[in-house]
Amino acid sequence: MDDSQCPSKMKCCHRSCFRQCVRRVTVKQGTCPEDRLSCLSPVQHLCHQDSDCRGKSRCCPGACGRDCRNPVRGSVALNIRMGFPAGRADDGAWDLPPSSTVSAGDSSDLLINTDPCAEDVRDDPVLRRLEYFCIAWFSFEVSSRLLLAPSPRNFFCHPLNLIDIVSVLPFYLTLMAGAALGDQGGAGGEDLGDLGKVVQVFRLMRIFRVLKLARHSTGLRSLGATLKHSYREVGILLLYLAVGVSVFSGVAYTAEKEEDVGFDTIPACWWWGTVSMTTVGYGDVVPVTVAGKLAASGCILGGILVVALPITIIFNKFSHFYRRQKALEAAVRNSGHQEFEDLLSSVDGVSEGSLETSRETSQEGRSADLGTQAPSEPPNSKIY
Repeated sequence: MDDSQCPSKMKCCHRSCFRQCVRRVTVKQGTCPEDRLSCLSPVQHLCHQDSDCRGKSRCCPGACGRDCRNPVRGSVALNIRMGFPAGRADDGAWDLPPSSTVSAGDSSDLLINTDPCAEDVRDDPVLRRLEYFCIAWFSFEVSSRLLLAPSPRNFFCHPLNLIDIVSVLPFYLTLMAGAALGDQGGAGGEDLGDLGKVVQVFRLMRIFRVLKLARHSTGLRSLGATLKHSYREVGILLLYLAVGVSVFSGVAYTAEKEEDVGFDTIPACWWWGTVSMTTVGYGDVVPVTVAGKLAASGCILGGILVVALPITIIFNKFSHFYRRQKALEAAVRNSGHQEFEDLLSSVDGVSEGSLETSRETSQEGRSADLGTQAPSEPPNSKIY
């Protein structure tokens, strides 16, 4: 069915899972459009079995019947890339992924090991077994993600995967350093001391395991995406701060150099300028002269104006990415077999209507298409 089979002044559109003749309707901008109406999407390739499809396509259940779709790599690969270790992503048993629980347990173990009051329990065998279990789980998780990744090169370019690797690496480096210490039992004391310091540094790197919680936090992932797409604004912010700190540090040095209050050199004043412009105000170094106090007042007021302008842009981007991430998670949670990469590429600005469509079709196997584009439109009107 096409436009030629419709009466005059009507178009053949995909509406409510069927091709229907719809009259040309002009809707003013800002009003609600008609539900699920698309006049640009082609007729879906309907099928009854896999032999009706071409190539490697499979006959899959869709929102409006069965149609030909490209097969996914597998449910295990899909779910591990989504942050779930196994099973269906929408299974209620995996609402809290075990890796987040393991990360929390490992962080607790790290806090206990650094507390002087818990010196008696540091060498407790239970805590040592807990650490070994956490390392085994993290190693299995990283290995599984690497083996199931479509592209190993892209795997090592993803920030969350790098965090996973860095969180596990210190444990194995500590083991190798400990073995080296054992092999050099008769070596000089300086070499043993240097190697012992290296081992301490590796142990301190365990703190990076806390960053693994970012994989299971919508806010932290949104913050990472915001910083990634706001590098220009962050650069402008740092430039403004650098210029302001340099200027006011020079003024403060000129006003306070005769006083013994810590403004000995301009580089020494940078710390005071940074603390003042960011309105932190530790109070460890303060001006005592009238000129120095006037310079401090200008530094504080200038810092408020300089920081506020780029922060507003960054905050707006964070709100956008947070809403996008929440909508994406809702769509994935309500779709059992939707391809994750297609969903990622299609959800740039997910509307309530597309999410509603996804919820209605989740029982049939996958969510409705979220990437349908709207027809061309004049600036102040939309045609559906």
